[in-house]
Amino acid sequence: MTEIKTLSKGLKALKIISESDIGIGTTELSNCLSTDKSSASRIIKTLEKQEFIRKKNDSRKYVIGSKLFSLTNLTRIVFDLSQFSKASLIDLVNKTGECAHIAVLCEQRALYFDKHDTNLSLKVDHPIGTLAPLHSTALGKILITYNHINLYDYYSKNKNLTKDITVLSSEIEQVKTHGYSIDDEEYEEGIRCIAAPIYHIYQDRVSAIGISGPTKRIKHDKINYLSDIIVNIAKDISLNLKSIYEKNL
Repeated sequence: MTEIKTLSKGLKALKIISESDIGIGTTELSNCLSTDKSSASRIIKTLEKQEFIRKKNDSRKYVIGSKLFSLTNLTRIVFDLSQFSKASLIDLVNKTGECAHIAVLCEQRALYFDKHDTNLSLKVDHPIGTLAPLHSTALGKILITYNHINLYDYYSKNKNLTKDITVLSSEIEQVKTHGYSIDDEEYEEGIRCIAAPIYHIYQDRVSAIGISGPTKRIKHDKINYLSDIIVNIAKDISLNLKSIYEKNL
């Protein structure tokens, strides 16, 4: 019960700070929460440590931090995608015969947001909610390429990567050239994946849509044909998202 009360106060504090235009100080927060200053200070330190809030420049007041901006943006992206994702994934499965997935960038990993399975008995199972690495998945390579992630920063936060940074850099250049990415048994042995970018034009963010299947079905000589299908469906989703944003302007 104590943990629930603490969580409740933390969420209330986050709401109070996010609704303030000038920032909130410890004393003001303690008054808003009807709690003592030491408790308010602990809540602030916890939220600041997790980057949900930050101290305002040259001030004792706090405003929302980068992580909250990121989560808010992610929520909007997922909400917008959900309006088109299922129909697009079904279309992709019908045209390619393989499992289809959509992923969004979350904490420098690929978050599998939605999927549709093939009816074939041999299929790839990447459940919704899976967090996969960016450097070794087709969806991840799209996300790392078009969301302008600094490779040196990525490698500094993922110190046990076996793929050399020059190899990944070369793969990113190929993605930019061809407009799609490939995972050739990197993430899972015997599985080949192809992905393309979905553009969220007014948010300067990119999601990814792709297919996954056994190498005996997704052969090298089929990659160009399959990639064209994926790229075209990704373009259709991007145009639909653009129309949503333009209506809300």
